[in-house]
Amino acid sequence: MVTNLHLDTLRNASSPQSDLYYRQLCLRKSGLCMVAKTLRTIGGVLLCVVGIVFTIIPGSILLILAGLILLSYDYPMARRWLKSAQNMMSVSARKLDRWLLNRR
Repeated sequence: MVTNLHLDTLRNASSPQSDLYYRQLCLRKSGLCMVAKTLRTIGGVLLCVVGIVFTIIPGSILLILAGLILLSYDYPMARRWLKSAQNMMSVSARKLDRWLLNRR
């Protein structure tokens, strides 16, 4: 729990780390952090859903990745899915490169 005395001590400290920490505590205390998290979550879910729809009907899968990037700020499971998607894209790009080089 953050007390006013603790915030005053951080406010009077001169190091940039304490200033950053003070701003983060004030953001958490003011509720702006929850608003930002809610907006990131809604945006990430919408991008993932639209990306899934665009994958079913011919479109781009990049919207799913954009949604996972937004969700990965707040949710560790989305971060794992994003890493997995990045690894799969790297493997498929290597296979495609190898196939394109060998077809000549």
